[in-house]
Amino acid sequence: MTDEVSRARFEARYGDIAGWEESDCNPRALAKALLSSGTPLPRLYIACGYNDRLCLPNRELHHALEEMGFPHVYEEGPGSHEWSTWRWALPRALGFCGWETPDTFVNPFYCELRDERYVAAPWKEGN
Repeated sequence: MTDEVSRARFEARYGDIAGWEESDCNPRALAKALLSSGTPLPRLYIACGYNDRLCLPNRELHHALEEMGFPHVYEEGPGSHEWSTWRWALPRALGFCGWETPDTFVNPFYCELRDERYVAAPWKEGN
């Protein structure tokens, strides 16, 4: 851990850092346990934006899963930890789960909050 605040947050969420390698909160340890259990494996889809602060840890997990032979799908695309990424990843994840999605995903909760007072005037050369 880089500092005491990060360590405290980590341990509040996952428990003692000394036991992390064997913890069932550790995705690598969980994948190893599932592989050795002989039970059917869950289907796993991981997507991440190139600019997400979690991109490198996700790549590391992807490579670890490949090395241990855990089947999964890993994709990266534009964006960070925000809707610009989830707009392309969510339909793909739903399709991976067997849901039929239209070619263009429409978020049923989306509403445009457009108020002309806050919309920039059209760009004109010389402005």
